[in-house]
Amino acid sequence: MKKYLLIFLTIILVSTTHAYGVKLIVGGHLAKYAVEPEVVGDEWKNKTGVLVGGGIELFSVPHISLDIDGFYFRKGSKFKSATEELDYTLDVISITPVVRVKFLPGPSPYVLGGGEFSYILTHKRDDVDIKATYKSFDYGLVFGAGFRMSMPGASLFFEGRYHLGVANILKDPLPGVSLKTKALVVVVGIKI
Repeated sequence: MKKYLLIFLTIILVSTTHAYGVKLIVGGHLAKYAVEPEVVGDEWKNKTGVLVGGGIELFSVPHISLDIDGFYFRKGSKFKSATEELDYTLDVISITPVVRVKFLPGPSPYVLGGGEFSYILTHKRDDVDIKATYKSFDYGLVFGAGFRMSMPGASLFFEGRYHLGVANILKDPLPGVSLKTKALVVVVGIKI
């Protein structure tokens, strides 16, 4: 873990010296687990949460940029069956490299797409630690759209993102059994 943290911090340090812009980001989300196989009568529901973080814009050519964002992200899901209701909380550090494509010069709508790589900090079911039965890393796809407005010395942006986990985070799953993360995210940020 220390090796990965050192590599990440080195990349951020080197990248920020050549960054086109630095971003501060806050937002909210609806997160839910995608569980296979589905069991009749069991229902996985959305859980609301917040995320905070920042990012860097590594390069920007007309209409295209490469951004690397980092978030503290509280995901999870709510579960309901005929006999019980459970609350799952999944805290992660999420790194999302994305390519952003603007439609017009200046203030403009844009689309974005890329990946998500997450380190799972904690995983709880009703405040009981269950991290030992789950993997420490998650990864997936990110895509969305946004709008950026220019201000003196900075720009303000609003984004909607969909994070689609493709990794099965169960540590030793039975054949055909999987648990994946997904989240619909809305963020607001400022780039300086």
